[in-house]
Amino acid sequence: MTMTEDEYIALARQKYHDLQQLKTKPTFYDYEKSFDQIWQDLG
Repeated sequence: MTMTEDEYIALARQKYHDLQQLKTKPTFYDYEKSFDQIWQDLG
């Protein structure tokens, strides 16, 4: 199964939103842990 460009862009937009929400993490550890998970999900 392949992903269309539109599907990829929609996923990337959601992940961008998730990345912006990292600013609310209370510690750098929480930030880093969430950042890593977001990039693994996108990859």
